[in-house]
Amino acid sequence: MLQDPISANFKPYRCMEWGKCFTSRSKLHDHNNIHTGEKPYSCRECGKSFAKKENVCVHFRTHTGEKPYECDKCCKKYVSSSHLKHHMHKHAGEGRRKCDSYSEEFSSEVSLGAHKCRKNK
Repeated sequence: MLQDPISANFKPYRCMEWGKCFTSRSKLHDHNNIHTGEKPYSCRECGKSFAKKENVCVHFRTHTGEKPYECDKCCKKYVSSSHLKHHMHKHAGEGRRKCDSYSEEFSSEVSLGAHKCRKNK
């Protein structure tokens, strides 16, 4: 059975290295820049380069001060939806990682891992 091509779940473009699928050829191309190290998009203000066009757009907001994503609980504003989503976990207490050896909690697996490295030295 074929999927409806209009469906948001229809992702016919597949990364041959990771198997991740994309809705458009351009999104797959941007993703492949991760593998090649190519950074064809650069900030017109400072020249910093990025692999994805969307990342240079988010970065440019650091120059303009634009923060279009606002938390509906505390009104704090963010430059990207992913930054807001990360912030929202703090309100919900979601995603907390607890250290087995200490009574500390961390907002991400990366933060917990860094903590463990520091404590095990």
